[in-house]
Amino acid sequence: MRGAFGRTARGAALAVLVAAALATLGPSLRGEAPAAVRHDIPFTTAVVTPHVPWATILPGGPIRGFFVPPVTEGRDMVELMQRLSLAPTTVTIDRNWDVNCWGLGDYYDSEHVLRGDRDDFRIVYRYVEEELLSAKPFEVLVIPGLNGWSRYTRKTRDAILRRVSEGAGLVLLHPFVGDVKGHPFLGDEPSGDGRIWEISPLVGVPDDEVSDRGYPEPNREAIAEGQWRARPHPIVEGLDLGLVPSGARGGRFYRYEARGDVAIEAAGLPVVATRTYGQGRVVAFATVGDGFVPEAVDPVKTRTYWDYWEYEYSLLARAVLWAARRRGGPPRGGVSSDPCADGELRGRSHPRPRLARRAGGRGRSPDAERERAGARDGDAVARRRGQRRPAGDRTGRPRARRLPGWSVGRGRDRAR
Repeated sequence: MRGAFGRTARGAALAVLVAAALATLGPSLRGEAPAAVRHDIPFTTAVVTPHVPWATILPGGPIRGFFVPPVTEGRDMVELMQRLSLAPTTVTIDRNWDVNCWGLGDYYDSEHVLRGDRDDFRIVYRYVEEELLSAKPFEVLVIPGLNGWSRYTRKTRDAILRRVSEGAGLVLLHPFVGDVKGHPFLGDEPSGDGRIWEISPLVGVPDDEVSDRGYPEPNREAIAEGQWRARPHPIVEGLDLGLVPSGARGGRFYRYEARGDVAIEAAGLPVVATRTYGQGRVVAFATVGDGFVPEAVDPVKTRTYWDYWEYEYSLLARAVLWAARRRGGPPRGGVSSDPCADGELRGRSHPRPRLARRAGGRGRSPDAERERAGARDGDAVARRRGQRRPAGDRTGRPRARRLPGWSVGRGRDRAR
């Protein structure tokens, strides 16, 4: 009896194991690809930060876009989502291999099997390929240079060119070929893909290099500095670049040649330019930085005491809207940096979102300490000169000009 029961139990257990194995192999036996597990994070607006809702309601609904945000500056994706109506699909890739591998806490592994390794971005680049080869109808693609255009897979690059030629928009952030000969990554082709210069309105910049340890090194000889100046273009119409640090005091950018219409220039070189490729619109930015917007500035050192990042996100939103051929968006006008203009910009200055740290053991953030110090310095300078501080709050923000149909207050433009 016991022997018969044991044989029956073993037979039942074996049947269960076989059934489980067949269930696992089912898709392969039917010629289907098994469902892939993606080691990435979604971007949501669940954590809200102070922001100006520049274009959160658009005719036609949210823009269907594909974005490649970084890890270290990944909050830029959420900040854009708070200001612009988007239905985004994202793949997170950081150009620094260690941050790309270990920067997402849910996928921290010591075996480098989840998100890659030094000189190995194949896993995350495959995610990009999967999305761009899918049937999703993207209206715009936002593609950063990372470690070079040629590092994206061949199928990805082909898909970008095809989608844009068929009418999708494209926003390129620091496009360059990539030094695949001097420092190849696993999966790289033997030579660079020069087709990036066929689609980009900014061309000819030398490659950023990759160190022996696998880290990107900006090509300093390819970087210039100058004060931004707007040219007539729909993207910058009514935007006062004096409200952007790079426009007020100058900023860094890569040296390109223009092969299209220049929207912003500095020191005689293009910073933002546009063109068409087939039926699609393309925007390219020459700015330096790992995020979607230019590098942050020290508000005390540069005496930048207003919410300057709002106008950097506004510029990016304008570029996305223009590339996607959408109407609406940030107002054509708003506040002005003219210190003699009527009105003033009031309200708290919210520091650009970043990791919270304490300063001086008092619970204040470093940004708050710098802002308070800057306000005290400004008061002292005014007293020494026997002058009164211009109208405005203690942080010395620029006065703002009211434009028809818009009111200025609480750090934002509001439609009346």
